[in-house]
Amino acid sequence: MNGRLPALPHDESGHAWNHPDATLFQLTKIGPEALVGGGYVSDMPGYDGVLTDEEILAALSFIKNRWPDEIQVRYDRMNSTIQAQY
Repeated sequence: MNGRLPALPHDESGHAWNHPDATLFQLTKIGPEALVGGGYVSDMPGYDGVLTDEEILAALSFIKNRWPDEIQVRYDRMNSTIQAQY
């Protein structure tokens, strides 16, 4: 073990669906180490400069589309609540 955290699964067994759209986008774009900071180490890289913003959004849409209906409903409700706060 190298002390680095692996990228978590993005299906319903992971916890990606606990993060709002903006956080998922930033995690994918700049990577968890840059987003979280504080010595957090991860094997998941950031994809800025590798994927365009549109490609990141397309990848996230693909992942979210594969979640079970009940997870999608919870996720959409969470995002609606967060967006309403701004």
